[in-house]
Amino acid sequence: MGADRAGERLEFIQALRGLACAGVVLYHARIFIDGAAYLGVGSRLFEAGACGVDLFFVISGFILVHTTRRLEPSSSAALTFLIKRLVRIVPVYALAYGAMWLLVRGLPNPEFHPTWSDVGRTFAFYPQDPRAAAPFFGYPLLYPGWSLNYQAYFYVVFAVSIVFRRLRYVALFALLAVPLLIVPYWQAGEVHLDAARSYGLDGYLCIAADPIVWELAIGVVIGLVYDSRLAIRDRGAAGVLVAIATGWAAWQCLTGWRAGHGLTGWGGAMAGLVFALAIYDKSHAIRPPRWLIWLGDVSYSLYLFHVLPKLLPSVFPGSVLMIGGGFFVACLVMGGVLAYLSYRGLEENVTPWLRARLLRGPRNGNGNGQRAP
Repeated sequence: MGADRAGERLEFIQALRGLACAGVVLYHARIFIDGAAYLGVGSRLFEAGACGVDLFFVISGFILVHTTRRLEPSSSAALTFLIKRLVRIVPVYALAYGAMWLLVRGLPNPEFHPTWSDVGRTFAFYPQDPRAAAPFFGYPLLYPGWSLNYQAYFYVVFAVSIVFRRLRYVALFALLAVPLLIVPYWQAGEVHLDAARSYGLDGYLCIAADPIVWELAIGVVIGLVYDSRLAIRDRGAAGVLVAIATGWAAWQCLTGWRAGHGLTGWGGAMAGLVFALAIYDKSHAIRPPRWLIWLGDVSYSLYLFHVLPKLLPSVFPGSVLMIGGGFFVACLVMGGVLAYLSYRGLEENVTPWLRARLLRGPRNGNGNGQRAP
């Protein structure tokens, strides 16, 4: 049924986006309920919340396939696709980055005082420091933005592959394979799947060659399976697959086994979860709670804006209102409010207007409400 439902808004994907973002938010806010006073509950419960980034990457690959299935491949379609994706991510990113700068510019920490060169690298989606620890390669001022470097790279590669028409997925995997397989072996003499091990490459190559990109590629494969004829019609069998995938993901996150980004870390479990839910949803549509779908809708704004409240204790040091469990809850609430305002103001109004102005009435791409992460 994936073929029949191609391009429509998928509620289970929105719910997964909500879960992914909730994990990241809780991971960053955990510091307020850590330490001896809270028996380290923050890290015990939410240390694995960073796996939300890996889940986002798998979802992104999936969505790009699903929302462009009926796209008529051409060079103009490729350009339209790329403009839409960049318009989707840049305005919210720019606003969140500016808000972050205004919030922390008076603090003495040099990390809060980016140079114009730092800002240029940020919005060129260029790694801040190719020699820094992988897969982050240095953080921009708005530090969740490190992951957008990979998203932007993947958008460009996906756009180029569209030009190859019927061979676009062959071209896509070929384009991904060169930096993931050939360049590392040529430059470093090895190929591995550990996203935390850098090959020592420079510039954009350190992004393109990092094994975390495999998560985006696997998302594409899952998307192709979803839009194919392959299905599990038996609800019980499909349910068992979901139970196994969910149990695997929960066990890995709760035990801390192989914690970290990439397929050798959380990525494998996240890919398994998306695959199992996609197979189930093909024949037995999943209906998640409305609040979780809403959380998925605002997830991009929430992903970028949620870190601002966390920094308030640094801006107002010594305040008893900005410590402990109370401020943990306050961070979640303030992050949600900021995300809602950004979603309603930018994502629902400014972004569509800007997209229409740039494309002058776009006719290609995704017009069904399912946005690529």
